[in-house]
Amino acid sequence: MEQECSHKRKWLSLDEFNERYVFAKLLPGPIASQMAMWMGYHVRGRIGALVAGFAFLLPAFVLILLLSMSYQSVAGLPRFTPIIQGMETGALVIIFESVRRMFLPYIRQVQPWIFVVLAAPLMLVIPRWEPVIIISGGALMILYRTKIRTTTLRSFVVIPLGTLFSIFWIHFKAGFTVFGTGLAVIPVLQHEVVDLFHWMSNAEFLDGIAFGQITPGPVTITSVFVGYKTAGFLGAVAGCVGMYSPGAILILFVMPYVFNRLKGHPFLAYFQQGAIPMVIGCIFGASLLLAKDTIVRPALLGLFLFLCAFAYKTKLPGWAVILSGSAINYVIALAT
Repeated sequence: MEQECSHKRKWLSLDEFNERYVFAKLLPGPIASQMAMWMGYHVRGRIGALVAGFAFLLPAFVLILLLSMSYQSVAGLPRFTPIIQGMETGALVIIFESVRRMFLPYIRQVQPWIFVVLAAPLMLVIPRWEPVIIISGGALMILYRTKIRTTTLRSFVVIPLGTLFSIFWIHFKAGFTVFGTGLAVIPVLQHEVVDLFHWMSNAEFLDGIAFGQITPGPVTITSVFVGYKTAGFLGAVAGCVGMYSPGAILILFVMPYVFNRLKGHPFLAYFQQGAIPMVIGCIFGASLLLAKDTIVRPALLGLFLFLCAFAYKTKLPGWAVILSGSAINYVIALAT
């Protein structure tokens, strides 16, 4: 985006691009799609934002929809089982590796350790409250930095009407919990679609995460897999629209009015200092839940450990690690 919008087309300066990028990182929602819409808004207003957002998501939507359509027909075939198990293990490695990389900037700081240690067990015990856990981290950091009094936050529950609305609402809520990385949606989606609604198993959910990693576009495009697995094509559309609606609302209707006023405000930086470590802890907690149902044999544990070391040493992209896991596990299955 920077190459095309700033360097090549001169729509905005590099400083302006970086300024928007840093600010987008402070907002909830998938950052890549938000930046695409923000670039479109900068050039042609709300119509430009919608065109940019649609174009950005379309390739990933089509590809993961095709994968989702073929998933059911091959998932139950015995010869594909080692491939899918290897893919699941690789996806799990990517999640753990992402947690490690996300935490590197904080590893020498005491406060982020406290937030992560608090968030991970809370995610294991009360996964439904993951958004509250994240927001609490940001609020606590603001309180610590500014010594201001906090107000009471009311939580409310909206009862979903119909499966399509449920799909939309779950992903809409998840879209508001993404801070810093698309993997932040994993705890929310895993608890909702696996534990509460029982739309799929942990293994199937991890397959959806893997599809989101091996296709172009943001990892949050996994929403298409979840929606299609639950309610077909309309479910895929509902999941996708729900996931990216929060970002669209912020870019189209909020940021044009508050961007200049909020630039450089310390509260945003303080909130991020507390929210991001909480996100990391929640992702780690959710990944432990996924690992419990994924690594069911000693051979898969060995593959997991090997892929962890492999990903750390080679710095390969996520899709390459996932495909490597499938290939290695398939070879092992043939040999045994």
